[in-house]
Amino acid sequence: MNEADRDINRAIVLRERARVASLNGLLDDASEAVSKLDGLATSSRDSVVMNAHESALGYLLARKGDLPAAADELSADPTHHSSWSNLPPSRKNSATPLPHKKRARA
Repeated sequence: MNEADRDINRAIVLRERARVASLNGLLDDASEAVSKLDGLATSSRDSVVMNAHESALGYLLARKGDLPAAADELSADPTHHSSWSNLPPSRKNSATPLPHKKRARA
């Protein structure tokens, strides 16, 4: 396996680590995976590696509640079609609950 293939495989594993950690609320683990991917994307400049970094960052941003930025990052990876279905619930363990909308009475 050549270096480019190793970089791609490592990027895919790191993206999945970030996704799973984000889904489980493990922000430190997700941040660590994104940080490693950032370095790999900078040194590699391979489009697959860069797309994996963007997806991983999107998962982390979604968990943090920054959905517009998460959507931008997740939509940048055309190779990972399940990005939207794997979006973590950003408010699941949030200290600030979503405000309730009042329904108009008929």
